[in-house]
Amino acid sequence: MTFIVDTNVAIVANEEPTEQRPLDCIDACIRNLEAIMRSGRIAMDDEDLILEEYYPYTQWHGELGTGHEFFKFVIDNLWNPERCDRVPLAPYPNHPELDAFDLSDRKFVQVSLGHPERPPILNATDSDWQHVEEALTAHGVTIHFLCRASA
Repeated sequence: MTFIVDTNVAIVANEEPTEQRPLDCIDACIRNLEAIMRSGRIAMDDEDLILEEYYPYTQWHGELGTGHEFFKFVIDNLWNPERCDRVPLAPYPNHPELDAFDLSDRKFVQVSLGHPERPPILNATDSDWQHVEEALTAHGVTIHFLCRASA
């Protein structure tokens, strides 16, 4: 299956448990990223906007957490059509409930809308997605909340 991965999933996968980030949330992020790296697929925009958002959170040396390993997986497979679909950004939906949605998260929506299979977007802790879930669902965009209680 193909997924679109919000940056916060990889960030949380690298964190230590806290009251705000319980172990079950971190484990859910790690399990999902490991499944993608083992046998899944990712969808990325063909303008590399998602990749650019990932870069500040990347480490290439030392002890790497699962989130860092995922970033390396993305880089290694960005041009591998067996593991990555590069998708043109579709127009962002015109919907009043989506007008205030975070500008930096819109590219994930546009990739889902631009992909013929409309892959789901994985989200860990970004509560903005919950506020627009109904409006996005009306446009055919699915969000998988890995840490709904923390979001």
